[in-house]
Formats: sequence, structure tokens, C-alpha cells
Amino acid sequence: LDQGQVIFHGDTDEAIRVYMEALGDDPAGATGDEAADAEIRNIHLCDEHGAEQLQWQFRKPGVVEFDLVLHRDIDKPSVLINVSTLSDVYLGTANSMRSYLDMPTKAGTYRMRFALEPMPLVDGDYTLEFAIRDGDEQQHLLWQIRHPYTVSVRGGDFHGGVIAGDGLWDVV
Repeated sequence: LDQGQVIFHGDTDEAIRVYMEALGDDPAGATGDEAADAEIRNIHLCDEHGAEQLQWQFRKPGVVEFDLVLHRDIDKPSVLINVSTLSDVYLGTANSMRSYLDMPTKAGTYRMRFALEPMPLVDGDYTLEFAIRDGDEQQHLLWQIRHPYTVSVRGGDFHGGVIAGDGLWDVV
């Protein structure tokens, strides 16, 4: 990769991610608007112990870590992560405001972690679209990632659906 400067052995989707990082075209490092009041940088997938990984595993916690950078004090910041399929079918939104997390409000850089647990997604490729909003009703968009972050889920050997229909069954 990169005219022989990078060598990688592995699955195609992992090779593409490594190639994009080598060329500096990785959405994990790229931000939306550099003049924004806030932004997200250094997005990394992790396992439940914080070890970096290239993909999420089916039925294991899907963890993503990133730097939340506040360039000024923000009254009520919230981070949203929209999850979609690669074909742009919206699946849901993780919202820090719904977790009642005491979000930082002072200017600075904060390492954040979100865990999608339990993992509802089956084997496939998905996008994570990050945004930062402000206000009681999240009415002010402060920042949005330019290119959604691509994540793969592997290990479930499911075919056909997007979400594992696992749940608790009972005869009552």
C-alpha cells in the first residue's frame, strides 16, 4: 500500500481501512468543520477492555473511543452517533443526552467511550455518523463528521437480516 510504504495482510475491508489511514484520508482523524466550536477526533474501535481492534465482534460489546474537543465552553453538549447500513438504511442513534452522562462543558479535550452492548448487529458493514449538538433540545448543531466512519461486525455467521432478533422467549 502507499507505493510499497505499508504492508498489510488480512481481509479486504481491513486493508481498505489501513490504506485510508496510510494516505491520511481516514475519517477517524478528519473532522467536519475546523472552525467549529467542537469536534471529534481520533476515532478508534476497541474491545471491552480498551484494546484497539479493526472490527466489532458479534455478541461482544461494540466499543468506540474518541476525543471530544471543545474549543470553547459549551452549555449543554451532547454527542450523537447515527448507525446505518452501508446502503444508508438508518438503524438508530446513540445519544449521550439519553444516558444522563455528566458531559464536560469547559473548553478542552476529553477522551470518550461509547459501548453498544449487547451487540444487536449481525455480520456486515455499517457506518457511524458522529455529531455534536448543544442546547436543552439539542437544537444547535456544533459539528458533524464529513465522512461517516465505517465499521464491520464479524463472527455471527448470520445471513439475511441486519439485527439479530435475539431476545427472551417464554410461554406464559
